[in-house]
Formats: sequence, C-alpha cells, structure tokens
Amino acid sequence: MTGEKILVVEDERDILELICRQLVREGYRVARAGTLAEGLAAVGSESYDLLLTDNKLPDGLGTDLIQKLRLESCNRNLMAILMTGGLEMEGWDDEMVADALLSKPFALSELKLVVKNRLASGQAPAHL
Repeated sequence: MTGEKILVVEDERDILELICRQLVREGYRVARAGTLAEGLAAVGSESYDLLLTDNKLPDGLGTDLIQKLRLESCNRNLMAILMTGGLEMEGWDDEMVADALLSKPFALSELKLVVKNRLASGQAPAHL
C-alpha cells in the first residue's frame, strides 16, 4: 500500500464516489470535498500529498483552488491534477496551474496512471 494522502474535490457525487473508491483500492488515503470552500477547509486542517480537483465547481474553479492553496507556504509544493472537459481546455496557454490534466470522461486506468506518475515525480511545477 502506498499510503499517500489525496484530497478529491468534485461536485458530482457519483463521480466523486467512483474516484475515491478507486484511489482507496490503490492504497491511497482519501478525503473528499464537493466545493471550493470545502476543499480550502479540508486543507486548512490536514496536509495532503496530492489534490485532484474538478475545474468547474459550484462556488468557483479548480484552478482558483490550486492557486489559493499554493499561495500558502505550507502548500507551496502541493501536487495538483485538474479534471476538466476537453472544451474547457481550448485556448489555455502552456503555463498551466496544475501539474497534470485529466480530460473528462476518463477511464479509471488513466486516473490510476496519472496519480501514480504525479506522486512518483515528487515535483511541483517551477512556475508556481
């Protein structure tokens, strides 16, 4: 078992449950949130190795969540994966806020691979 702690922020309950179940099966410790505010609160009380967040949340954007968390010194190196629809990614420049993107819909095997690779790299992006 790997034991890394992951915070998943996703407002669609079925998707959130599916992702969390898969990550737990892979041996990760998982916490969940459904909104940007809940994500901020969760990180305020715990530390995480990885943030996996949807971009469209009821109270803001996942990119905003990543940026807000990385402004805090204790979260500066927090690894982040952004889940987003393909159309949302059009027009984005090369300098991304997230360490990786998962385009919805994605296969659970793709989720496992991206999470494993991000955690194995252990590097936050140089531009943040």
